[in-house]
Amino acid sequence: MDEKLKLYTLKKLKKQIEFLRLELQETQYIFDKALTEFNRDFSDTLEKGKPLNVQKIQLTDQEEKECNILFRRIATVTHPDKLVNNSKIKEEDKKKLEELYKQSNEASEEGDYDTLVKVAGELGFEDIAEDEFYLGKSVSKLNDKIKYLQTTYAWVWYHEQNTDKKENLKQHIKRTYA
Repeated sequence: MDEKLKLYTLKKLKKQIEFLRLELQETQYIFDKALTEFNRDFSDTLEKGKPLNVQKIQLTDQEEKECNILFRRIATVTHPDKLVNNSKIKEEDKKKLEELYKQSNEASEEGDYDTLVKVAGELGFEDIAEDEFYLGKSVSKLNDKIKYLQTTYAWVWYHEQNTDKKENLKQHIKRTYA
């Protein structure tokens, strides 16, 4: 691929990721409101008033392997044990690296590939931050998260305006969770 075209492609992917991260934040905010309303409206239906929990998106074995590899690379630079006796690193930089380790550890446990790519980019891992494969994977994962939240019962319930459809949905949910 021609270098200039590659640069445009990478630039577009980075902007798309930036947009999707913002869209995911907005979707998560709306979803949280929807889930609160849903749990309130279905408190009599759900098991002992227990709120409906949303399942995490499951990673394939290959995706999980990629997350683990990326996390290990990040940990080699950010793990607190690696930073303790390193006098070359300023104290404020150590704090930042420890925070990045914490973020990447949580992301690894949750299978949050996009956050791992983001942390790797902040650490200057050029082979990831400037690679079409990794950036494309982040776009895909962000889209998956957004679509998933927008297809939950809570989301549909919150956004349904038609009273009959809402009542049908309520009956369906009651049968499902009864």
